[in-house]
Amino acid sequence: MDWNVTKRVDPWLIDRIFDRALGWAVPADAAPVVRGLAPDGNPTYTVTVGEINVIVWEIRDGGDGDVRDAPAGRLAARVEFLGITIRDPAALLTDGDRWTGLPSCGLNAAGQPTLNTAFPISPSFPVDLARRQLMVCIGTLVMQAQLLLDTWRRNSGAPPRIPVPARTTGVPDRSRATGITAVVGAFLGALAGSG
Repeated sequence: MDWNVTKRVDPWLIDRIFDRALGWAVPADAAPVVRGLAPDGNPTYTVTVGEINVIVWEIRDGGDGDVRDAPAGRLAARVEFLGITIRDPAALLTDGDRWTGLPSCGLNAAGQPTLNTAFPISPSFPVDLARRQLMVCIGTLVMQAQLLLDTWRRNSGAPPRIPVPARTTGVPDRSRATGITAVVGAFLGALAGSG
């Protein structure tokens, strides 16, 4: 198996993870899922919980040209923020250390902050295990992203934004707010079998 594939390949797991017939059981009204395509033609999925959009995709190579001894296949999830100016990068690094890297903090190509998770996968990785691990990652990202948004909003005049995926209105549905905590709890409990 060539782990450093540079051409487009069929997804290993991502389409099966979000397939309702194969076990994706999160109600669509609690956490809508939108399938998209990355610029390279590979599928992405955006899972929306409250006002937080988590983008999920498969990574097949290191993306940086480095040769690595370990396989590069990963399932990644990210939250991107807009309209944020980082004045104290040490605060994000301290949080990243406190969270022990789950999620990790970063900056995207536009210089905007991101929260990221990823875990190793392969073509034979069990889909149910990948789904449950991803659900924990999504729950962790949503919880930390909401904490950051609330903090940034309290400390600045301009409200930060999260990019809106295609086919959504971008207007938070306040009637769902009370159910968001339950949805995050279901995501976080997925590995224990309660999600």
